[in-house]
Amino acid sequence: MGPKERKLTEKELKRKEAFEALCLEMQQSGYRITPLILGMDVWKANLAAPASMLPFIALAA
Repeated sequence: MGPKERKLTEKELKRKEAFEALCLEMQQSGYRITPLILGMDVWKANLAAPASMLPFIALAA
């Protein structure tokens, strides 16, 4: 268990096991996992936000 993870309740463990079983079943059927999280932490996202606004600011000026 990582430093930021908490202990799951009994119901959460059951849901997690069911989810993992479904994932395994789908992978065996030919589906593949595509992670949708960008992997960017909040600090980097906050730094990137003003940079992504610069083209719009330049167009408005």
